[in-house]
Amino acid sequence: MKSSNLPVNQLMGLIRMLPPELKQTLAQLLAQETDQGAAQVEDEDLDLWEEDDEDWDEEDEDWDDDEEEEWEEDEGLERRMLLAADNFGYNYASYEDNLGNSRFDEILPREIDILEKAEAEDWDDERLAAGLEADVADVPLRRRLFRRAVQIVDAPSPAESFRRAVRFAIQDAVAEGLEDEEAVENLVGEICSRAADLGYLLGVTAEPLLLYSKELCQEDEPSPYTPLPAEDSGS
Repeated sequence: MKSSNLPVNQLMGLIRMLPPELKQTLAQLLAQETDQGAAQVEDEDLDLWEEDDEDWDEEDEDWDDDEEEEWEEDEGLERRMLLAADNFGYNYASYEDNLGNSRFDEILPREIDILEKAEAEDWDDERLAAGLEADVADVPLRRRLFRRAVQIVDAPSPAESFRRAVRFAIQDAVAEGLEDEEAVENLVGEICSRAADLGYLLGVTAEPLLLYSKELCQEDEPSPYTPLPAEDSGS
């Protein structure tokens, strides 16, 4: 694995545009994945601000009954479509916008069904390749991408889903070598896309980001998840 020579403090610009809960989460993940101490990530570098709990008053929420009912009726993408979006590199809102196209309604979810069945029944690579109509050499990467999507989609909360997705993005960026402006911009795009996915999930559940503030800012032990091999991550 190729290590990044870019210190954490040079990456802080990636996340200044995000809400403070997400900034702190990203700072912690960056510190972990680049082997730099969390103590090096200063609050002032992140331009953090503190929420005043007294300012949060549920009675002041600008919701009317019609808007609340509309949110409750929005169930969002079904699980197999969320898996398809993650597996094939679409953000959730974009995938939903493309429903009505057979690729998104049928073809990609059908591949997810095959991958899930293969996991449940422990298919060998040759059988899975036949099911996917793919080369046997491509099967290991297809399995890893699917397993990663499951970890993200089946996370216990939107906040944990976001943390896992961003962790994977940082791991892949570090493995590939986060050493030039293009690599940094690619990581910026991936983080922003994952922030959009978090916004989508919170929109479906009609929950405020503040609800997950503590969970987003918690400090984790080193990640139990492994990055994709650098030579495969762009496939």
